[in-house]
Amino acid sequence: MSDVDGRWNLEIETIRGKQRTATLDLSTDGETVSGALIGERMTLEFDSGRRKGNAIRWKSDVSIPMFPGKRTLTCTFTVDGDTISGTIDGPKQKLATCKGSRSE
Repeated sequence: MSDVDGRWNLEIETIRGKQRTATLDLSTDGETVSGALIGERMTLEFDSGRRKGNAIRWKSDVSIPMFPGKRTLTCTFTVDGDTISGTIDGPKQKLATCKGSRSE
């Protein structure tokens, strides 16, 4: 198990200022990262994320009810000890900033 593996409790602030909570489960195998970002309204599962040091990045295709088709979200996080921070970006703009800590 690497230093980024495990469950993380996140606080998410959307571009509209809304506060949300989520759980991020991470598992690494070398430089490959898999897991799930589990929020109040959706779950983003992934299995082809990449890790470089303590930086993690993955893309997930999601369906958003108000938009036709799927949208690709890019999630980028950095782990520093027992804290984590990052962003969730849409095709054209940053959608949310995230920060959190390792779940006990």
